[in-house]
Amino acid sequence: MHDFITLTCPACGGKLEVGKNTSVLKCEHCGIEHMVRREEGTVELESYARCPICGRNDKVEKVTSILRSQKQEINTREQRTSVYYDSEGNQRTSFYYVPVTNTQTSNLAKFLDPPPRPKSTPRPRLKSESRKNNLITLGIILIVIFLCSIPILLVSFSIINNADSYQVISSTLCCISPIIISLSLGIILVIIGNKNKDKIRNENMAAKDYNAIILKEWRIDNQKIQKRWQAEINRWEHLYFCYRDDCVFIPNEGTYAPVDQMRSYLKKN
Repeated sequence: MHDFITLTCPACGGKLEVGKNTSVLKCEHCGIEHMVRREEGTVELESYARCPICGRNDKVEKVTSILRSQKQEINTREQRTSVYYDSEGNQRTSFYYVPVTNTQTSNLAKFLDPPPRPKSTPRPRLKSESRKNNLITLGIILIVIFLCSIPILLVSFSIINNADSYQVISSTLCCISPIIISLSLGIILVIIGNKNKDKIRNENMAAKDYNAIILKEWRIDNQKIQKRWQAEINRWEHLYFCYRDDCVFIPNEGTYAPVDQMRSYLKKN
C-alpha cells in the first residue's frame, strides 16, 4: 500500500502528493497552503488561509514567504581611498576595495517587515546610598592638626613665659590661637556628627530600599515591553497577505487590516 496519494490543487490544478500524516500541504506549483481533511476514509484538500474580504486564497501568500522572495542581499565591493606620506615626505593616495552587503527590498516587503526589537527604557536615576558623615571626618582632621601642632604650642608657651615685651607675647598668642580654635571646632564637629550618625545611616538604608524598588519596577517594565514585542512577532509569523485586497490577516481569526496598518493589527490580542 502506498504511503502517498495524489490530489489536485484547488487553486491551480497542479498535482499534489499527500502523505498519510500530513495535515497542512503547500502546493509546489502556486505556493498556496491547504488543509488536509480526512473523513470516513476519504482525503480532501480544504483551502487554507482564505482572505476574509474576498474569501479566496489564490492571491494569498504568507508574509514570511514574501520577504524571502522580495528581499535580496547583494554582495559588492566599494572603493575606498587612503592618504599617506612616503619616505621623502610626499603625499600619496592609494585605493583599495572593501566588501559591502546591500539589501534590495520591494515596497511591499518594506511594509511587511517584522516589528523591530524595542530598546530598553533608560535606567532610572538612583539615590546615593553612601552618604558620609562629613562632620565627624572634618572634626577628626582638625583634632589631628591640633595634635601635630603640640610642639609649636610648647615652644609658644615657653616664649610667653620668658618674654618681657608685650608685642612678643601678643604675636605669639596670635600664632597659637588658630591652633586652639581648630581643636575647639574639631571637638564640636565630632559631637554634632555623632548626633547625626543614626540619621545618615537611616537615610542610606531608605535610599537603598528606594533604589531596589525603582530597579525592580524598571526591569518589570522592560520585560513587559519585550513580552509584548514577542507576542507581536508570534502573530507576524502566522500573517498572510492578499494581493487582491492589499490586506493582511491571520487565518481562522476572521479579522484583517490594510497593509499599512499591519503594526497596529499585530498588537491586537
